[in-house]
Amino acid sequence: MISEQLSLLFFWLAIAVYICSFIFYMAKIKLPSWSYLHWATAFLVGGLISNTISLLFRYLVLGGFSGAGFFEIFLIISWFVVVEALVVEVWSKVRILGLYASLLAIVLLLAGWSRYTVPRHIFQNIKSIWVLVHVVLIVIAYSAFFVAAGAAVFYLLQERQLKSKKLGALQRFLPSLEVLDEAAYRSIVSGFIIFTIAIALGFGAALQFWKLKWDVNIVVASLATWLMYLFYLFSRFKIGWVGKKSSYVAIAGLIPVALTSLITLLTKLQ
Repeated sequence: MISEQLSLLFFWLAIAVYICSFIFYMAKIKLPSWSYLHWATAFLVGGLISNTISLLFRYLVLGGFSGAGFFEIFLIISWFVVVEALVVEVWSKVRILGLYASLLAIVLLLAGWSRYTVPRHIFQNIKSIWVLVHVVLIVIAYSAFFVAAGAAVFYLLQERQLKSKKLGALQRFLPSLEVLDEAAYRSIVSGFIIFTIAIALGFGAALQFWKLKWDVNIVVASLATWLMYLFYLFSRFKIGWVGKKSSYVAIAGLIPVALTSLITLLTKLQ
């Protein structure tokens, strides 16, 4: 099918362009030139465009994303990760997030390709548009959490270099600690709000369609994820954890996110 071939063509093109973006970001770190940064961002946007076109052709092949498999899920997550990173870059001028986003997008796309031959449809039990919305919102929220963790990692790297009083390559590229901390915070706030809405939709759909036949493991893992990021917000506003401490919490938040994703995928494979 021509749509299938075009989807794969733009899939591999997206990976190639993301690799170019990552290389130029690394070049910017080693050689502080604005031209490298402009090219890095341009390639990141180009990768996103290729990613988008690949998704559109996958949509045509599947006749809708209700029949999506693991390959499509990783393709969608990589798209949202890059979009979230670009949005945060525009808002906060944290241009280093593109380095993290391009690398993460490459890893996600390759992970999706590793499952390309598996013909299973993990959304075959979708019975409502609201369930599909629930899944999409979960993906968006997870993407925001990934970007927040990236900003938190760069915060810790910047903070460590400043303490050592040694001017490293990253320090010339990274913004201030306050900007990195704020970028992580805003990403988590947006992700938490979206994740809360997604859980509410999922709860309503479960009551309507599945009655008491819920997967307890998924429910517990999702609740653990929600509580982790609630703790991030609580610790920031009530305990005063900002900067280094909140960065550790932002990174730790990926643990329940990973567990929830793993449990969900394993459940769908059964």
